[in-house]
Amino acid sequence: MRLREKHLLVITSSKPLELAMILETAINLANSGKEIEYIDLTSVPSRVFEFPIADRLNSIVFKIKMKRIEQKLKSIGIKKVINNTEQSIKNVSSIDQELAKAAAKNEVISLKRESNPCLECYKNLYINLINLYNNSYLHLRNIFNTNSFSNVYIYNGRFIVGNAVWNICDQFGIKVKFLEQANMSFPDRYWLFHKPVHSPAYRAEIVNEFHSLSTNQQKRNIEKYAREWFSARIAGVTQNFTANQNEYYKKANNNVKIISYFHSSEDELILSNLKETSWGSQFEIINNLSEIIQSKSEYQFLIRIHPNLKFKSNKEIQMWDCYLRKLKQKYRNVDYFWFDSPINTYSLIESSQIVFTSGSTIGPESAYMGKSNVLCGNSLYSKMEMSYKPKNPRELENNFNYYIRHVKKSKFIENAKKFGYFQMLGGLRYKYIEMNSSATRINFDGITLNYSLLYSALLRLDKLNHRFFGLRRSCYKC
Repeated sequence: MRLREKHLLVITSSKPLELAMILETAINLANSGKEIEYIDLTSVPSRVFEFPIADRLNSIVFKIKMKRIEQKLKSIGIKKVINNTEQSIKNVSSIDQELAKAAAKNEVISLKRESNPCLECYKNLYINLINLYNNSYLHLRNIFNTNSFSNVYIYNGRFIVGNAVWNICDQFGIKVKFLEQANMSFPDRYWLFHKPVHSPAYRAEIVNEFHSLSTNQQKRNIEKYAREWFSARIAGVTQNFTANQNEYYKKANNNVKIISYFHSSEDELILSNLKETSWGSQFEIINNLSEIIQSKSEYQFLIRIHPNLKFKSNKEIQMWDCYLRKLKQKYRNVDYFWFDSPINTYSLIESSQIVFTSGSTIGPESAYMGKSNVLCGNSLYSKMEMSYKPKNPRELENNFNYYIRHVKKSKFIENAKKFGYFQMLGGLRYKYIEMNSSATRINFDGITLNYSLLYSALLRLDKLNHRFFGLRRSCYKC
């Protein structure tokens, strides 16, 4: 006799959208007759607060809110798992400790918005994060030792508590299902992935499957849907980075051909596990491109720094500023646009002979615009054939003229349309969570999931402290 499957949903965060996905999934499973339980890991020991004042307040408010949510879930037969077993960090093996250290380092990168943070400078934070990982890991291990689950659901899996859940599930051979926001432009949708969300092969599989399962009517309108998505991106409607870029790029010399590189947030590439050793960091990528292009006198190499750099740490901003100044001095045909430049990104793409990226969605956007684009490294779209993808700088140099000719232009455009179509229509719609299109109003059966106005005000204060008063002394290693 086959045992009935039991599903566990893990709450790892009080963030409204993440909580909404978990609650929606729980009710969906319950309504389909599945046996559902959930666990709240937001109050495990060693909880680390990114914003000390705002997050501490929110922690108190969230506990009150969770009491009401618990009652609602209990009324429809969804039980909460409680672990009363004593746990000790000494019970974590050396292998597990290495996983904890790796997860803690990634969390420091995320919290401090630095691609290469000094762990000595952030020693206390780093130790607290390791303890948080271990406590979360042990919490689940104790539960799995006395309970049997066939599937565990978490949000994303890359952040520290979710990462601990993912690793302990792997040890017990439990399948992990990943909840993810379907599209940053449309927060009122979400995805349920059956494989790691940052797998390029899996993302390509999802896009192709979505296209193949679409109705004939939808497929006939693929051009319309793709045009809507890309046009909104280009106009700065569904992403605000380009909304204030109101100056169009014009070449100073019409005899010069433009090659552009669109920078991505280095910390985000690391956290998404999209780095490739054959290409290295973006500093190495740009160095290699500068070397290749310097011998081609008819080209100018322009580097567009992502506007998101503005929100990274002062150390990260200064590192890029220093690097680019030196690069411009070293190479006569290299220049760059800083993160606050008013030059419009898409006018620069339009003026470029070839566009280089290392993970940015500028790749698909360039493909849709009919521009040759080369992906140096890896990305979520690298298996969708919208970019040329040389394995290393030597292969890039050997095939440079081939990329310039852009022999796969038609294929790239068609695949970019599929990508835009997926972005425009993909994702699961909420049925049990009430949410407006901007996610400024999220409700679960009368319970508001959004942050309070007081939290928002304190959050702004915390961010000001981070930016203006959060200067730290460098350690001896720095």
